[in-house]
Amino acid sequence: MAQSPLRFAILGFGRIGRRIARLRPDVAAVLVRPGQEYAARSLLPDTVIATTLQQVLAVGPRIVVEVASASLLRAVAVPVLSAGVDLIPLSLGAFCDEAFLAAATAAAGPGRLVILPGTMGSLDLLGAARESGLTAVKYVSTRPPRGLARTLLTDRFDLDAMTQATLVWSGSARDAGRDFPDNCNLTVGIALAGMGLDATWVEMVADPAAIRTTHRLIFSSGGSDGYLVVEAPPIPPGGDPADFAAFSVLRLLRRWQAPVFI
Repeated sequence: MAQSPLRFAILGFGRIGRRIARLRPDVAAVLVRPGQEYAARSLLPDTVIATTLQQVLAVGPRIVVEVASASLLRAVAVPVLSAGVDLIPLSLGAFCDEAFLAAATAAAGPGRLVILPGTMGSLDLLGAARESGLTAVKYVSTRPPRGLARTLLTDRFDLDAMTQATLVWSGSARDAGRDFPDNCNLTVGIALAGMGLDATWVEMVADPAAIRTTHRLIFSSGGSDGYLVVEAPPIPPGGDPADFAAFSVLRLLRRWQAPVFI
């Protein structure tokens, strides 16, 4: 049976947006900032290159993928969902604002808000544990100190002088997503899949001996306990986030079209 075309759009043309566009050139529309039009048309000659959300929605996408920023997500979530279009957001830190999360949730209905696991790889195990009654969820990030440059931690620690693994921050997923949007964005997805933004605990460890960034998800529930570990190359400040964020979007788009949904 032939697959029907999946009409989707991308909001944002940064590193992640360009990666998705290169691997899925069948994208119907891409929202770009003024000045990016030429680069976008060079990569996607058959795609609508838009500078407004109205132009994106005019092509009739079934799915819109946000890969730009928390500020853009705040501006587009309600209009997209209210138009009956499914929204896949990557800038999950925006949902640390309870009022915005409530507004987006209220707007969902004809359009679904679809939260991806991103760098964590999978949240299915955590979601299943939620059904049996979660009692604790903790996410621990361990990375080289340089991976925390350009964050508020540079005012609290001499990251370049560290000689041993150090717990540099701990708190709720809400605080982590708000204060470290480039480092702890995935904690918001973990929280939404599990116990919520205020009951999910986050720890950040800077380890000068670390070569890779390690993401650990630990949880307890009435059914069982779980421990999930994902290791990834560290992303230097301003570097290329070639991680599961883009690839989880690509997998979901493929699943949406597949006759067997796995």
